[in-house]
Amino acid sequence: MKTESEVQNAFVDTNVYVYFYDDDEPAKQQRARETLGRHPDAVASTQVLIETFASLVRKLGMSPQRARDIVATLAGGNVVPATGSLVVEAATESARSGRRIFDSMILCAAQSAGCTLLLSEDFGHGQTFGRLRVENPFVDLETPPAPPGT
Repeated sequence: MKTESEVQNAFVDTNVYVYFYDDDEPAKQQRARETLGRHPDAVASTQVLIETFASLVRKLGMSPQRARDIVATLAGGNVVPATGSLVVEAATESARSGRRIFDSMILCAAQSAGCTLLLSEDFGHGQTFGRLRVENPFVDLETPPAPPGT
């Protein structure tokens, strides 16, 4: 039987896809693989695909061809296009909330797809935006900051 988070329509942020391939972060890599395995029909956006390509090449040192192949596979799934109206909606949300436009684009893309779950480490775990709830798959893997003076 699937849990509630497994049956929700999930939107996946860039960091989950990048950790999937990050051999330098084995715990997060394993968690990303488990998370995506539970959400095989997850939604992404053109922004997420672009950011994933850039991060795979720049941060992980992956060849552009391999990163392109990964993005091509992701592009064959559920992808929310960055339309002009979505950009305007995100700009409105950004101006209202003070969030960066890129974060607002993620929120608006997820909401436009009817998602109820946002898988991301870039928003507060458990935070809600209307019907959209944030789940940070890596929250228990985070290292707390060292106390001052140590």
